[in-house]
Amino acid sequence: MARRMAWLAFVLAALLGALPAAGAGSAGSLAAALAGQGLESVRVTAVPGGSRVEIENRRFRNPNFALGLVAAMASRELPGRCEIILSRQSCPVLRAAFATSDFDSLAAGPLAPRDFS
Repeated sequence: MARRMAWLAFVLAALLGALPAAGAGSAGSLAAALAGQGLESVRVTAVPGGSRVEIENRRFRNPNFALGLVAAMASRELPGRCEIILSRQSCPVLRAAFATSDFDSLAAGPLAPRDFS
């Protein structure tokens, strides 16, 4: 049950209508957009084939919600491979790596959460 709730929070964040529209597609624009959502210590690094996003989440109670929000914004701004490292009080607590095309399929519906993981 807890795992299902975690995925629900993840997908809910991806489907929120409050996400900003796709921007210029640079690491700086993604970092600014994430900071605008209330996330702290945002570092976005362009790596070959994708991006690495490191954030500290003090805003959202559920870390999966923060992960979904970052994944949705990263897939819009910097398509390719994405690695997200979520920290709490400067200690990494969650890491996710995925292809943004898989995340887009999950958010659109044809890909089941169990196939995404």
